[in-house]
Amino acid sequence: MNGRIAVLTTRVEASERKDLLAGIATAAFSLGMSVSVFSNIYNHWINDKVLNFENIIYDLFDPEPFDGVIIDSEPFPSIPDMSIIDGAVKKIRESNVPCVVIDRKIEGLSSIFSDDSGDLERLAEHLICKHGLRRIDVLTCDAGGHISESRLAGIMRAFSRYGISPDEYRVIHSGNYWDDSGEALGRRYASGGLSLPQAVICLNDYMAFGLCKALTDAGIRIPEDVSVTGYDTNEERVLRYPFLTTMRRNRYSLGVEAVKAVTGQNVGDIGRHQELVYGLSCPCGIRSDQMHQDVTTAYSKWNRTILGSYLQFSVSLTACRTLMEYTSVLSDYFYILYNAEKLSLCLDSEWNSPKFSGEEFMRIDINDSGCSSPKTMTSAELLRDIPAEDERPSMYFYSPLYYQTRLFGYTVLKFGTPESYDFSFLDWSKTAGNTLEFLRMKNDIDYLSQCQKVSALYDSLTGFYNLGEFRRIIDAMGDAELEECEIFAVRLNVPEESSFSLGENFKSEVISAVASALKSTVKSHEILCRAKDGLFLLLVKSPDKYFLDRVKAMVCYALCTNENVFSVGVKIEKYRAAELDALLNAPESKAKAGDTEGPYSKALLQLRARIYSLPKRAPAKEQEAKTLCISPGYFAALYKNSFGISYQSDCINSRIMLAKYLLCTTVMSIFAVANTCGYTDEKYFARQFRQFTGCSPVQYRNMAY
Repeated sequence: MNGRIAVLTTRVEASERKDLLAGIATAAFSLGMSVSVFSNIYNHWINDKVLNFENIIYDLFDPEPFDGVIIDSEPFPSIPDMSIIDGAVKKIRESNVPCVVIDRKIEGLSSIFSDDSGDLERLAEHLICKHGLRRIDVLTCDAGGHISESRLAGIMRAFSRYGISPDEYRVIHSGNYWDDSGEALGRRYASGGLSLPQAVICLNDYMAFGLCKALTDAGIRIPEDVSVTGYDTNEERVLRYPFLTTMRRNRYSLGVEAVKAVTGQNVGDIGRHQELVYGLSCPCGIRSDQMHQDVTTAYSKWNRTILGSYLQFSVSLTACRTLMEYTSVLSDYFYILYNAEKLSLCLDSEWNSPKFSGEEFMRIDINDSGCSSPKTMTSAELLRDIPAEDERPSMYFYSPLYYQTRLFGYTVLKFGTPESYDFSFLDWSKTAGNTLEFLRMKNDIDYLSQCQKVSALYDSLTGFYNLGEFRRIIDAMGDAELEECEIFAVRLNVPEESSFSLGENFKSEVISAVASALKSTVKSHEILCRAKDGLFLLLVKSPDKYFLDRVKAMVCYALCTNENVFSVGVKIEKYRAAELDALLNAPESKAKAGDTEGPYSKALLQLRARIYSLPKRAPAKEQEAKTLCISPGYFAALYKNSFGISYQSDCINSRIMLAKYLLCTTVMSIFAVANTCGYTDEKYFARQFRQFTGCSPVQYRNMAY
């Protein structure tokens, strides 16, 4: 092979991405180069700590093993959504690896753009010249941006060329590239809020789908009363009514141009041309060859869903007792991964432990013929060696294998042809991750059942030692060993009325959440005890100076991301191991909780839960005061009276607390941690972190491990 190209993108199962990647692969293969694609699988646009955890795939990326990088920006709807690859972009800037960005400008990197403007100009000409329509509305996006402006400019050129005056057309800026904005416009037409034009050009298919639905529901005929066109030829077209007239963008050729730009080499004329796709939403009617192609593709996709036998696949994986059985089942059902040649399952060497190591991986190659023996490799080798082992150019798709926020490792899916990745991998990945977690849990249960006397020695709710066994362990220690140990006491104050207002299981849920946080904090040699209903004890030998801080961060994070548990007080103290009796006999002081009384209490609790769950999105004090219809000064006083801390300080605390949690539980880069917590400047984040903790983020993480 002559080299390797990396592609950063998302939603690779969509037909639009497949066309682009097919163009990239065809051009790369002609140069003897392989293509490695880095993509998440679900929910790249949703701000949720569980759903967004899969974006850690972009932290794996390193440009050094590659001869060029292509960033496909289109499936990231806006600049904030691209923040998930900020770390990767920073690595690219710091390297000497050439990079090209498709359809967006990123500072310091070169860009190429698709000819949206020309496509929409031809689509507008079709309505004007072919059907004689002049009163035409255009649904675009208020946010603007290069894509919207480019598409609108093409339509305006067509209007100008054929003498259509501003009195004859309207540009409506209420779109958002999704169905709901099209439906909203359709309801305005139906209610008489806007006069019905002869045609509406929507700047993408989804908005056109929504508009057609709303018009049809209102009894407005398409195309007799109004014609509707979209743009992009979305594969859902065959499932919507009426069949949409649209323009198929030439993404395949765009992929070819991206390879030319990043390699500086001419790959010859291997492009395809854009085309008008005829439908029933304008007077032309459908064209049988186009409709046959779209329906055949959709049917093939549906048919593979049936043949995939996902129910049997899931049941078979769930029944596995060992990792060997698990990989054997993956081989038996390898046919689900349509057209794939090989799957490399790269599990972290500590995949069945609470924390992801990321230093070494156990790689097992799987195909329909069976599984290879496990092979140990580093993350650098995972990027470099897997493509290098094949003599001919191929495509490799790197994806995370995870369950919620537990990262097991990565999968690398290999294809030998440009027409590769199939939607079936979405369900495959979710099934594989869920059942791998089930296998891990079964192993844990088997171990506990065989090696521990759970009923006699352990608390049934948390799995921690009970007080009697904890005391026996301490009594068995020698004086010298006891002198090195300290006890950390975590006291909870759960209001008695919570069972009435929040359910009978609320208290148990709080205790379980705290127990889980403590398990994530300690290492294998610490001893945990649930001494009383809301009292946890941790016996730690020679703890580092930040251990108490980490306990506080983990416990508080477990309690603060749900508005219902802000009423729970928590108090964490440190004792010498010899002070156990004094600790247990001391009069209990109420752990302090927030003041939840008053007319604004629920709104403030909800606000605080949002701040701690997503500190990056914390609203300004003035904005929240306006929402509550009170003055900023009164809002500040209410907040401090309720929680004992000012709003601004609490916002900073939420960022630092989330940073501590991420540093202790993930392998995210410091830059990614800073960005997730709402800091745009990594150095400012490090400075503020040191101010609050007394150490740098790197030192804090090293202590945790």
